[in-house]
This record gives sequence, structure tokens and C-alpha cells, in this order.
Amino acid sequence: MEIEQVHRFGKESSKGMVIHVTDPDLLEKTGGIVQGMSGSPILQNGKLVGAVTHVFVNDPTRGYGIFIENMLEAAEAEESVPTGTGFSGFYQGTMLYFYYIGARRKLV
Repeated sequence: MEIEQVHRFGKESSKGMVIHVTDPDLLEKTGGIVQGMSGSPILQNGKLVGAVTHVFVNDPTRGYGIFIENMLEAAEAEESVPTGTGFSGFYQGTMLYFYYIGARRKLV
């Protein structure tokens, strides 16, 4: 995975980086980012930097990602939101995954 652009202070934190799939095996099997890959980890130099959020419709080898910092902030905000408020399912599912692999430790 290659990070092509960074938008650290954009309005949409879920689109903080433009990513490009470069893994030949993944490209051969899927053609790029496909439905269900949202929340997949983005690793750089062996470190967790974020997760896949969107695919570019006109180029499935590219899409958007969210920085792990933004995800952790959202998770902390969610801890103060009462249950049943409809907080984004994407963040809930993704954060469960990252909690599972230990992303709360400082990895970046």
C-alpha cells in the first residue's frame, strides 16, 4: 500500500489520505479495493498508520484512508456516547478490529 497524498486537516477525517494498492497478489485476486475492505489496516514500515475507508469508483486500485489517530479520537468520543445513539457502524466495527490487534498501544 502506498500513501499518495495526505490531508491531515481536511473536513472529513475518514478521507485523510489517498492510498494506492501496489501489492501484486492483492491486485491479481481482487483488482484493488473491493466491498468489505473498509477497515482493513494500512501499514507503513511495519507500523499501523490507519485503515481503508473508501474506494475510488473510477479506479479501484486507489481510495481513501483514515489515520489511526482520528480513529482513536473517535473511539474515545464514542466511549462518552450512550449506547444506542447510532454512532457510525464503520467506526464501531473498525475499532473492534483495532482493539483486537492491540492498536491502543502506541504503534505510530
